[in-house]
Amino acid sequence: MKTCVLFLLVVGSVYSAPVEQGGIQPGSCEDPSAVSASHLALSKINLDRVDGYVFSLHQLSNVHLDRHGENGVVYYLTLDVVETNCSVLSRRDWKQCEARPETQMPVYGQCKAAIYINKPHRVVRLYKYNCVIRPVPAARVTEICPDCPTFISFGTEQVQKTVSRSLEKFNNESGLNNHFALLKILRASMAMDMYYNVEYTIQETVCGKFKQSPAGEKCPIMTCEFSHKGFCKASLINTPAADEDISVECEIYEQEAAEREKVQHLLGDATDHPHNDTHRHEHGKGHDHDKEHGKGHSRGHGHEHGQGRGRGHGHHNRSREHGHHGGSHDHDHEHNHTHLHEHEHHHHHHLHEHQTKQHKPEGLIRTLPAIDQPMILPSFPDVPAGGPEVGVTLPLKPDPSIPGQTEPTILPFPTSRSAECANPTEGKSLVNKLFLEDPLFKPAA
Repeated sequence: MKTCVLFLLVVGSVYSAPVEQGGIQPGSCEDPSAVSASHLALSKINLDRVDGYVFSLHQLSNVHLDRHGENGVVYYLTLDVVETNCSVLSRRDWKQCEARPETQMPVYGQCKAAIYINKPHRVVRLYKYNCVIRPVPAARVTEICPDCPTFISFGTEQVQKTVSRSLEKFNNESGLNNHFALLKILRASMAMDMYYNVEYTIQETVCGKFKQSPAGEKCPIMTCEFSHKGFCKASLINTPAADEDISVECEIYEQEAAEREKVQHLLGDATDHPHNDTHRHEHGKGHDHDKEHGKGHSRGHGHEHGQGRGRGHGHHNRSREHGHHGGSHDHDHEHNHTHLHEHEHHHHHHLHEHQTKQHKPEGLIRTLPAIDQPMILPSFPDVPAGGPEVGVTLPLKPDPSIPGQTEPTILPFPTSRSAECANPTEGKSLVNKLFLEDPLFKPAA
Protein backbone atom coordinates (compact mmCIF):
# COMPACT_ATOMS: atom_id res chain seq x y z
CA MET A 1 0.00 0.00 0.00
CA LYS A 2 2.81 2.37 0.92
CA THR A 3 4.53 1.54 -2.38
CA CYS A 4 1.40 2.43 -4.35
CA VAL A 5 1.02 5.74 -2.53
CA LEU A 6 4.66 6.59 -3.15
CA PHE A 7 4.30 5.73 -6.84
CA LEU A 8 1.23 7.94 -7.17
CA LEU A 9 3.04 10.82 -5.49
CA VAL A 10 5.96 10.51 -7.89
CA VAL A 11 3.72 10.34 -10.95
CA GLY A 12 1.64 13.26 -9.71
CA SER A 13 4.71 15.41 -9.17
CA VAL A 14 5.95 14.72 -12.70
CA TYR A 15 2.67 15.66 -14.41
CA SER A 16 2.03 18.71 -12.26
CA ALA A 17 5.52 20.17 -12.64
CA PRO A 18 5.72 23.46 -14.58
CA VAL A 19 6.90 23.15 -18.17
CA GLU A 20 9.88 25.37 -17.36
CA GLN A 21 11.27 22.72 -15.01
CA GLY A 22 11.21 20.16 -17.78
CA GLY A 23 13.20 20.51 -20.98
CA ILE A 24 13.69 24.26 -20.85
CA GLN A 25 16.91 25.27 -19.14
CA PRO A 26 18.31 28.72 -18.27
CA GLY A 27 21.05 30.00 -20.55
CA SER A 28 23.67 32.72 -20.47
CA CYS A 29 23.17 36.17 -21.98
CA GLU A 30 26.92 36.19 -22.67
CA ASP A 31 26.96 32.90 -24.58
CA PRO A 32 27.98 33.64 -28.20
CA SER A 33 25.39 31.18 -29.51
CA ALA A 34 22.60 32.91 -27.58
CA VAL A 35 23.80 36.34 -28.68
CA SER A 36 23.87 35.15 -32.30
CA ALA A 37 20.37 33.71 -31.88
CA SER A 38 19.13 37.06 -30.56
CA HIS A 39 20.54 38.86 -33.62
CA LEU A 40 18.89 36.38 -35.97
CA ALA A 41 15.60 36.54 -34.10
CA LEU A 42 15.46 40.33 -34.24
CA SER A 43 16.28 40.37 -37.95
CA LYS A 44 13.45 37.93 -38.61
CA ILE A 45 11.03 39.89 -36.42
CA ASN A 46 11.75 43.05 -38.41
CA LEU A 47 11.34 41.25 -41.74
CA ASP A 48 8.01 39.82 -40.67
CA ARG A 49 6.60 43.24 -39.82
CA VAL A 50 4.73 45.43 -42.32
CA ASP A 51 4.25 48.59 -40.27
CA GLY A 52 6.36 50.86 -38.10
CA TYR A 53 10.10 51.18 -37.58
CA VAL A 54 12.94 48.68 -37.53
CA PHE A 55 13.84 47.57 -34.00
CA SER A 56 17.46 47.59 -32.87
CA LEU A 57 18.83 45.41 -30.07
CA HIS A 58 19.50 47.38 -26.90
CA GLN A 59 20.48 44.31 -24.92
CA LEU A 60 19.74 40.62 -24.51
CA SER A 61 18.15 40.42 -21.07
CA ASN A 62 17.05 36.79 -20.64
CA VAL A 63 17.82 33.41 -22.22
CA HIS A 64 16.37 29.94 -21.87
CA LEU A 65 16.86 27.02 -24.22
CA ASP A 66 15.39 23.65 -25.05
CA ARG A 67 17.44 21.13 -27.00
CA HIS A 68 15.71 19.31 -29.85
CA GLY A 69 17.31 16.24 -31.37
CA GLU A 70 21.07 15.96 -31.61
CA ASN A 71 21.86 19.39 -33.01
CA GLY A 72 18.80 21.60 -32.65
CA VAL A 73 18.09 24.21 -30.00
CA VAL A 74 14.98 26.28 -29.34
CA TYR A 75 16.00 29.59 -27.77
CA TYR A 76 13.49 31.49 -25.65
CA LEU A 77 14.84 35.02 -25.67
CA THR A 78 13.89 38.32 -24.07
CA LEU A 79 15.20 41.21 -26.14
CA ASP A 80 15.28 44.81 -24.96
CA VAL A 81 14.77 46.85 -28.12
CA VAL A 82 14.63 50.45 -29.31
CA GLU A 83 13.16 51.90 -32.47
CA THR A 84 15.47 53.13 -35.22
CA ASN A 85 14.92 55.76 -37.91
CA CYS A 86 14.41 53.08 -40.61
CA SER A 87 10.97 52.10 -41.84
CA VAL A 88 10.32 48.36 -41.89
CA LEU A 89 9.29 48.86 -45.53
CA SER A 90 12.97 49.48 -46.33
CA ARG A 91 13.80 45.85 -45.43
CA ARG A 92 17.11 47.09 -43.99
CA ASP A 93 18.78 45.00 -41.34
CA TRP A 94 18.69 46.59 -37.89
CA LYS A 95 22.49 46.82 -37.77
CA GLN A 96 22.32 49.29 -40.69
CA CYS A 97 19.91 51.61 -38.89
CA GLU A 98 20.46 54.23 -36.20
CA ALA A 99 18.64 54.19 -32.90
CA ARG A 100 17.02 57.52 -32.15
CA PRO A 101 18.87 59.73 -29.67
CA GLU A 102 17.11 60.72 -26.48
CA THR A 103 16.43 64.20 -27.88
CA GLN A 104 14.26 62.65 -30.59
CA MET A 105 11.59 61.00 -28.46
CA PRO A 106 12.90 57.42 -28.52
CA VAL A 107 10.62 54.42 -28.35
CA TYR A 108 11.75 51.45 -26.29
CA GLY A 109 10.35 48.08 -25.35
CA GLN A 110 10.79 44.36 -25.16
CA CYS A 111 10.35 41.39 -27.48
CA LYS A 112 10.01 37.80 -26.38
CA ALA A 113 10.93 35.38 -29.14
CA ALA A 114 11.14 31.62 -29.65
CA ILE A 115 13.59 30.70 -32.40
CA TYR A 116 14.79 27.27 -33.51
CA ILE A 117 18.34 26.85 -34.80
CA ASN A 118 19.97 23.73 -36.22
CA LYS A 119 23.44 24.67 -37.41
CA PRO A 120 24.44 21.44 -39.25
CA HIS A 121 21.25 21.62 -41.33
CA ARG A 122 21.40 25.42 -41.62
CA VAL A 123 17.90 25.86 -40.26
CA VAL A 124 16.93 29.12 -38.57
CA ARG A 125 13.19 29.29 -37.90
CA LEU A 126 11.43 31.97 -35.87
CA TYR A 127 8.27 30.45 -34.42
CA LYS A 128 6.82 33.11 -32.19
CA TYR A 129 7.37 36.67 -31.01
CA ASN A 130 5.54 39.15 -28.84
CA CYS A 131 6.73 42.76 -28.60
CA VAL A 132 5.52 45.62 -26.41
CA ILE A 133 6.87 49.13 -27.03
CA ARG A 134 6.20 52.61 -25.68
CA PRO A 135 7.61 56.14 -26.13
CA VAL A 136 9.73 57.81 -23.48
CA PRO A 137 7.80 60.38 -21.42
CA ALA A 138 7.86 63.83 -23.04
CA ALA A 139 8.59 65.42 -19.66
CA ARG A 140 11.82 63.41 -19.36
CA VAL A 141 12.98 64.63 -22.78
CA THR A 142 12.11 68.22 -21.92
CA GLU A 143 14.27 67.97 -18.79
CA ILE A 144 17.25 67.17 -21.00
CA CYS A 145 16.41 69.49 -23.90
CA PRO A 146 13.67 72.06 -23.24
CA ASP A 147 13.42 73.09 -26.91
CA CYS A 148 13.45 69.60 -28.41
CA PRO A 149 10.38 68.28 -30.25
CA THR A 150 7.77 66.26 -28.42
CA PHE A 151 4.92 64.18 -29.77
CA ILE A 152 1.64 65.76 -30.81
CA SER A 153 -1.64 64.29 -31.99
CA PHE A 154 -1.83 63.16 -35.61
CA GLY A 155 -5.17 64.92 -35.93
CA THR A 156 -3.90 68.45 -35.29
CA GLU A 157 -4.30 70.98 -38.09
CA GLN A 158 -0.55 71.55 -38.49
CA VAL A 159 0.17 67.84 -38.79
CA GLN A 160 -2.52 67.36 -41.43
CA LYS A 161 -1.24 70.43 -43.29
CA THR A 162 2.34 69.12 -43.18
CA VAL A 163 1.26 65.79 -44.64
CA SER A 164 -1.01 67.14 -47.38
CA ARG A 165 1.34 69.88 -48.59
CA SER A 166 4.49 67.77 -48.44
CA LEU A 167 2.85 64.89 -50.30
CA GLU A 168 1.53 67.28 -52.93
CA LYS A 169 5.05 68.67 -53.29
CA PHE A 170 6.50 65.19 -53.68
CA ASN A 171 3.95 64.14 -56.30
CA ASN A 172 4.49 67.34 -58.30
CA GLU A 173 8.28 67.21 -58.24
CA SER A 174 9.24 63.53 -58.11
CA GLY A 175 9.12 62.94 -61.87
CA LEU A 176 7.55 59.52 -61.30
CA ASN A 177 4.83 58.20 -63.57
CA ASN A 178 2.34 57.66 -60.80
CA HIS A 179 1.28 59.70 -57.81
CA PHE A 180 1.33 58.41 -54.25
CA ALA A 181 -1.30 58.63 -51.53
CA LEU A 182 -1.01 58.64 -47.76
CA LEU A 183 -0.90 55.20 -46.23
CA LYS A 184 -0.30 55.93 -42.53
CA ILE A 185 1.15 58.63 -40.28
CA LEU A 186 3.80 57.11 -38.04
CA ARG A 187 5.20 60.03 -36.01
CA ALA A 188 4.38 63.69 -35.49
CA SER A 189 6.23 66.18 -33.30
CA MET A 190 6.34 69.88 -32.64
CA ALA A 191 8.93 72.25 -31.17
CA MET A 192 8.62 75.87 -30.10
CA ASP A 193 5.19 76.15 -31.76
CA MET A 194 6.82 76.65 -35.14
CA TYR A 195 8.65 73.46 -36.19
CA TYR A 196 6.49 70.51 -37.21
CA ASN A 197 7.94 67.16 -38.25
CA VAL A 198 5.87 64.30 -39.61
CA GLU A 199 6.88 60.86 -40.83
CA TYR A 200 4.44 58.79 -42.85
CA THR A 201 4.17 55.95 -45.33
CA ILE A 202 2.72 56.23 -48.83
CA GLN A 203 1.43 53.88 -51.53
CA GLU A 204 1.35 54.15 -55.29
CA THR A 205 -1.94 55.06 -56.97
CA VAL A 206 -3.20 54.48 -60.51
CA CYS A 207 -3.17 58.22 -61.23
CA GLY A 208 -0.31 60.37 -62.39
CA LYS A 209 1.10 61.78 -65.60
CA PHE A 210 -1.09 59.67 -67.85
CA LYS A 211 -4.28 59.38 -65.84
CA GLN A 212 -5.95 61.96 -63.63
CA SER A 213 -8.30 61.14 -60.78
CA PRO A 214 -12.02 61.74 -61.42
CA ALA A 215 -13.21 65.19 -60.42
CA GLY A 216 -13.97 65.36 -56.72
CA GLU A 217 -12.77 61.82 -56.07
CA LYS A 218 -9.66 60.38 -54.52
CA CYS A 219 -7.34 58.49 -56.79
CA PRO A 220 -7.59 54.72 -56.18
CA ILE A 221 -4.66 52.92 -54.58
CA MET A 222 -2.91 50.51 -56.93
CA THR A 223 -3.60 46.95 -55.78
CA CYS A 224 -1.26 45.32 -58.29
CA GLU A 225 1.51 43.17 -56.82
CA PHE A 226 4.06 45.61 -58.24
CA SER A 227 2.63 48.69 -56.55
CA HIS A 228 5.28 50.62 -54.67
CA LYS A 229 5.25 51.87 -51.12
CA GLY A 230 7.35 54.60 -49.62
CA PHE A 231 8.43 56.35 -46.45
CA CYS A 232 8.47 60.14 -46.14
CA LYS A 233 9.97 62.60 -43.67
CA ALA A 234 8.40 66.03 -43.93
CA SER A 235 8.76 69.31 -42.08
CA LEU A 236 6.74 72.50 -41.93
CA ILE A 237 8.31 75.65 -40.50
CA ASN A 238 6.24 78.68 -39.63
CA THR A 239 8.57 81.67 -39.95
CA PRO A 240 8.20 84.92 -37.97
CA ALA A 241 7.07 86.58 -41.22
CA ALA A 242 4.09 84.20 -41.31
CA ASP A 243 5.60 82.30 -44.23
CA GLU A 244 5.56 78.52 -44.41
CA ASP A 245 8.50 76.43 -45.53
CA ILE A 246 7.70 72.85 -46.56
CA SER A 247 10.35 70.21 -47.21
CA VAL A 248 10.00 66.49 -47.82
CA GLU A 249 12.24 63.51 -48.44
CA CYS A 250 10.77 60.18 -49.54
CA GLU A 251 12.21 56.74 -50.16
CA ILE A 252 10.34 54.50 -52.60
CA TYR A 253 10.67 50.75 -52.11
CA GLU A 254 10.35 47.84 -54.50
CA GLN A 255 7.84 45.14 -53.66
CA GLU A 256 9.10 41.56 -53.51
CA ALA A 257 7.17 40.70 -56.67
CA ALA A 258 8.95 43.51 -58.49
CA GLU A 259 12.30 42.22 -57.28
CA ARG A 260 11.57 38.76 -58.67
CA GLU A 261 10.38 40.30 -61.93
CA LYS A 262 13.51 42.40 -62.10
CA VAL A 263 15.72 39.33 -61.82
CA GLN A 264 13.84 37.62 -64.64
CA HIS A 265 13.99 40.84 -66.63
CA LEU A 266 17.77 41.03 -66.32
CA LEU A 267 18.33 37.31 -66.89
CA GLY A 268 16.28 37.55 -70.07
CA ASP A 269 18.73 40.00 -71.69
CA ALA A 270 16.23 42.81 -71.35
CA THR A 271 17.08 46.48 -71.64
CA ASP A 272 20.25 47.11 -69.67
CA HIS A 273 19.51 49.65 -66.99
CA PRO A 274 20.29 49.62 -63.28
CA HIS A 275 17.72 48.90 -60.56
CA ASN A 276 18.01 49.59 -56.89
CA ASP A 277 15.68 48.53 -54.12
CA THR A 278 15.32 52.06 -52.81
CA HIS A 279 15.02 55.39 -54.58
CA ARG A 280 15.29 58.58 -52.59
CA HIS A 281 13.67 61.83 -53.61
CA GLU A 282 14.27 65.09 -51.81
CA HIS A 283 12.19 68.22 -52.30
CA GLY A 284 12.33 71.66 -50.83
CA LYS A 285 14.96 73.88 -49.37
CA GLY A 286 15.10 71.73 -46.29
CA HIS A 287 16.31 72.73 -42.88
CA ASP A 288 19.00 71.22 -40.69
CA HIS A 289 17.10 71.14 -37.45
CA ASP A 290 20.16 69.95 -35.55
CA LYS A 291 22.04 73.17 -36.11
CA GLU A 292 19.72 76.04 -36.82
CA HIS A 293 17.28 76.16 -33.96
CA GLY A 294 19.26 78.17 -31.53
CA LYS A 295 20.82 77.74 -28.15
CA GLY A 296 19.59 74.82 -26.09
CA HIS A 297 18.17 73.26 -29.20
CA SER A 298 21.25 71.95 -30.86
CA ARG A 299 20.17 68.37 -31.31
CA GLY A 300 16.49 68.28 -31.40
CA HIS A 301 14.54 69.07 -34.54
CA GLY A 302 15.32 66.27 -36.93
CA HIS A 303 12.34 64.42 -38.29
CA GLU A 304 11.68 62.55 -35.18
CA HIS A 305 8.12 62.59 -34.19
CA GLY A 306 8.24 59.51 -32.46
CA GLN A 307 9.02 57.33 -35.29
CA GLY A 308 13.36 61.60 -40.60
CA ARG A 309 15.51 63.86 -42.12
CA GLY A 310 14.37 66.59 -44.40
CA ARG A 311 17.43 68.33 -45.55
CA GLY A 312 17.29 68.03 -49.31
CA HIS A 313 18.36 71.19 -51.10
CA GLY A 314 16.69 70.90 -54.47
CA HIS A 315 15.24 67.83 -56.12
CA HIS A 316 17.39 64.75 -56.68
CA ASN A 317 15.30 62.58 -58.92
CA ARG A 318 17.39 59.43 -58.95
CA SER A 319 14.43 57.43 -60.16
CA ARG A 320 14.89 58.51 -63.75
CA GLU A 321 17.87 56.23 -64.22
CA HIS A 322 15.61 53.29 -63.44
CA GLY A 323 13.44 53.47 -66.52
CA HIS A 324 10.22 55.17 -65.47
CA HIS A 325 8.40 54.69 -68.71
CA GLY A 326 4.85 55.72 -69.37
CA GLY A 327 2.38 55.02 -72.09
CA SER A 328 0.25 52.02 -72.81
CA HIS A 329 1.39 48.43 -72.94
CA ASP A 330 -0.16 45.07 -73.71
CA HIS A 331 -0.44 42.21 -71.24
CA ASP A 332 -1.84 38.75 -71.38
CA HIS A 333 -4.65 40.01 -69.16
CA GLU A 334 -6.48 43.25 -68.59
CA HIS A 335 -4.30 45.70 -66.68
CA ASN A 336 -5.20 49.37 -66.79
CA HIS A 337 -2.32 51.24 -65.20
CA THR A 338 1.29 52.16 -65.83
CA HIS A 339 4.22 51.23 -63.63
CA LEU A 340 7.28 53.00 -62.32
CA HIS A 341 9.64 50.48 -63.93
CA GLU A 342 9.82 48.76 -67.30
CA HIS A 343 10.49 45.34 -65.81
CA GLU A 344 7.18 45.53 -63.94
CA HIS A 345 5.20 45.36 -67.16
CA HIS A 346 5.73 41.66 -67.79
CA HIS A 347 3.69 40.06 -65.00
CA HIS A 348 5.19 36.57 -65.04
CA HIS A 349 2.55 35.04 -62.80
CA HIS A 350 3.99 31.56 -63.24
CA LEU A 351 6.92 32.58 -61.06
CA HIS A 352 4.76 32.50 -57.96
CA GLU A 353 3.39 29.02 -58.50
CA HIS A 354 6.68 27.20 -57.99
CA GLN A 355 8.05 29.06 -55.01
CA THR A 356 8.67 27.21 -51.77
CA LYS A 357 6.31 28.32 -49.06
CA GLN A 358 8.27 30.01 -46.31
CA HIS A 359 7.57 29.56 -42.62
CA LYS A 360 5.68 32.50 -41.16
CA PRO A 361 6.02 33.14 -37.43
CA GLU A 362 3.18 33.94 -35.08
CA GLY A 363 3.84 37.54 -34.08
CA LEU A 364 2.31 40.43 -32.20
CA ILE A 365 3.41 44.07 -31.76
CA ARG A 366 1.66 46.39 -29.31
CA THR A 367 2.29 50.07 -28.61
CA LEU A 368 1.43 51.41 -25.16
CA PRO A 369 1.32 54.98 -23.84
CA ALA A 370 4.35 56.45 -22.08
CA ILE A 371 4.97 55.28 -18.55
CA ASP A 372 3.62 58.54 -17.09
CA GLN A 373 0.33 58.32 -19.00
CA PRO A 374 -2.79 56.50 -17.76
CA MET A 375 -3.46 53.11 -19.30
CA ILE A 376 -5.31 49.86 -18.81
CA LEU A 377 -2.81 47.05 -18.50
CA PRO A 378 -3.39 44.48 -21.25
CA SER A 379 -3.49 40.76 -20.81
CA PHE A 380 -0.22 39.57 -22.29
CA PRO A 381 -0.34 36.33 -24.30
CA ASP A 382 2.63 34.88 -22.39
CA VAL A 383 0.95 35.58 -19.01
CA PRO A 384 -2.84 35.66 -19.59
CA ALA A 385 -5.23 37.31 -17.15
CA GLY A 386 -6.36 33.91 -15.92
CA GLY A 387 -2.85 32.89 -14.87
CA PRO A 388 0.18 31.33 -16.54
CA GLU A 389 -0.24 29.41 -19.75
CA VAL A 390 -0.87 25.68 -19.56
CA GLY A 391 1.31 23.49 -21.74
CA VAL A 392 -0.47 21.39 -24.33
CA THR A 393 0.72 18.46 -26.39
CA LEU A 394 0.44 19.03 -30.14
CA PRO A 395 0.81 16.38 -32.83
CA LEU A 396 4.38 16.08 -34.08
CA LYS A 397 4.99 17.48 -37.55
CA PRO A 398 7.75 16.33 -39.90
CA ASP A 399 10.40 18.99 -40.28
CA PRO A 400 10.22 20.30 -43.88
CA SER A 401 13.95 21.08 -43.91
CA ILE A 402 15.43 18.11 -42.03
CA PRO A 403 14.54 14.63 -43.35
CA GLY A 404 13.61 12.12 -40.68
CA GLN A 405 13.10 14.71 -37.95
CA THR A 406 10.08 16.44 -36.49
CA GLU A 407 9.60 20.10 -35.80
CA PRO A 408 10.23 21.19 -32.21
CA THR A 409 7.35 21.75 -29.81
CA ILE A 410 7.21 25.40 -28.76
CA LEU A 411 6.46 25.50 -25.04
CA PRO A 412 5.00 28.31 -22.93
CA PHE A 413 7.50 31.11 -22.48
CA PRO A 414 9.60 30.84 -19.29
CA THR A 415 8.58 33.24 -16.54
CA SER A 416 11.77 33.22 -14.47
CA ARG A 417 14.98 35.10 -15.07
CA SER A 418 18.11 33.14 -15.85
CA ALA A 419 20.75 33.45 -13.15
CA GLU A 420 23.31 33.65 -15.94
CA CYS A 421 21.86 36.93 -17.20
CA ALA A 422 23.16 39.69 -14.95
CA ASN A 423 20.92 42.56 -13.96
CA PRO A 424 21.84 45.63 -16.02
CA THR A 425 23.53 48.49 -14.24
CA GLU A 426 22.01 51.93 -14.42
CA GLY A 427 23.49 53.88 -17.31
CA LYS A 428 23.48 57.55 -18.09
CA SER A 429 21.09 57.39 -21.02
CA LEU A 430 17.38 58.00 -20.58
CA VAL A 431 16.48 54.70 -22.22
CA ASN A 432 18.74 52.76 -19.84
CA LYS A 433 17.07 54.40 -16.86
CA LEU A 434 13.59 53.66 -18.17
CA PHE A 435 14.35 49.98 -18.72
CA LEU A 436 15.20 49.80 -15.01
CA GLU A 437 12.22 51.89 -13.88
CA ASP A 438 9.45 50.58 -16.12
CA PRO A 439 7.48 47.84 -14.33
CA LEU A 440 6.75 46.16 -17.67
CA PHE A 441 10.39 45.73 -18.60
CA LYS A 442 12.57 45.95 -15.50
CA PRO A 443 14.37 42.71 -14.60
CA ALA A 444 12.51 40.24 -12.42
CA ALA A 445 13.77 39.86 -8.88
